[in-house]
Order: sequence, then C-alpha cells, then structure tokens
Amino acid sequence: QRSQVEIAPNFAMTDYSSQGKMRPYNLIHLDYCQSHQACYTALLRMATAKGTILLQPLSPSKVQGGLNGALHQEFRELEMLDKITRLRYERCLPITIRGYRRYTLIDAYHKVKGIYYVPASVHPVITWSRALPFQPNFVEDIPWHIIEQPKKKAKQKGRHSDVFPPIPKTVQATKKGHIFSRSLIPAHDASANLYGTRWSNNSCTYDAFFAVVFNLWCSDIPLFSRIFHEINPAHLGFLSDSLTRHMAGDYTLIQV
Repeated sequence: QRSQVEIAPNFAMTDYSSQGKMRPYNLIHLDYCQSHQACYTALLRMATAKGTILLQPLSPSKVQGGLNGALHQEFRELEMLDKITRLRYERCLPITIRGYRRYTLIDAYHKVKGIYYVPASVHPVITWSRALPFQPNFVEDIPWHIIEQPKKKAKQKGRHSDVFPPIPKTVQATKKGHIFSRSLIPAHDASANLYGTRWSNNSCTYDAFFAVVFNLWCSDIPLFSRIFHEINPAHLGFLSDSLTRHMAGDYTLIQV
C-alpha cells in the first residue's frame, strides 16, 4: 500500500498545452504562480467553478499591477495578426500584404494602413498612438524554397570503400582474417529488462525518476552503493540500503 496522499498535482505546462485538458475537480495553489499567465494556465483546466478547489485565497497582486513592455508588444502584435487573418478570410486583404512570418506581415500592413492605425477591437489598455507608438521588431524576410530530391541519382564510380562496407568500431579484425565482436556493453546487460513500479497517475513523475535511479544502481550494485554513500549518506546512502533490502525481499519497490 502506498503511504502518500492520493492527490494528483498539476504538473508544469504552458497555457497552450493545458487547453482541452479539463478536470472535474481542479486542485490548485495560486499562491505559487509567478504571474497572471500562470494563474490563467492553472484555472484553465477547471471544468466548473464548483469543482475548483483553491488551497489558499488568491492575492490581488497576482493579477494587478499592469503589463510589462514585452507583454504589451506581444498582445499588440497578436491584435494586428488577428485583423490581418480576418481580412484574409473575408477576402478583403490587399494583395500587397503578404508574407510567411509575423513581422513581415505586420510591416506590409503598416505600409498600407499606416503605423498609427489601431483596429477597433483593440482593448484600450494596449492601444497605441503617436505618444505611445507601436514599433514591432522588423526582421527581414529571407528568401527560401523547398529543395527537391533528384529523381535519378547520377552514377558514381564505385570505390573500394563503396563496394565493401568498413568494419564497425565495435568489431576488430585479427591477423588470420577472423572477426570478433567487442561490444561496449556486455550482452547480458544490453538485453536485460528494465524494472520499475506499477503505473500510477498520482506519482508517475516520481516513479519515472525512481526507475532511472534504481536501474542505474542495479547496473553495478557495489559501485553505485559506494557512490551513493559518498555523495549523501543521509539520503542516497539510505536509498542504497533500502534497495539492498528490496533485493533481499524485505521491501517491495513501492515501499522503498
């Protein structure tokens, strides 16, 4: 039996990857979120307000205080791209506005509408004017094309190395012409099965890390037992002793 609390924590993820991953009961701790975007990412996974569980009240400073310059710029550029996308969908985009990159499109749109043009949908907080101009970083659009593989390969004169493949580095030739394998990893280690705990959604990240450490320790038990004790006797040394008792049958791997 596991002794840990059966709570699945919200693992780190971006606001893009969290979309569509709703949870009926969303347990979050917003006090550890570093910005309002982190709060948004955590709250985005809730299916209902009733199923959202806040461990502590939200501090107003997390979502107040204004945006920094870089975030202002990002939202302004997204507003311009949204306007360009809508015009293209409605077939109202001028033919001179074209490009494959963000700044190329915005620069082409500015040349047609002017740098002080503000779409009507832009929120007043991020709007721009002559006093607060919108100046995106211009990046030159580098010409590019897709290289196609030739249909017919040109015939090349065969060399000795082309006809006879070279001997691999793990194979050594003897004077009599015989070869023998000199593998970097012993055969029994290369084909050995890796061990770990049974899959659990509530501790998968810890189990994955523990499985790596356990299989590393099993690869050379005397060596890594000594190394674990030398690095940290209180924790790694204790872990090594527990793994030894697991190998003796005293502990299960989950109990370790």
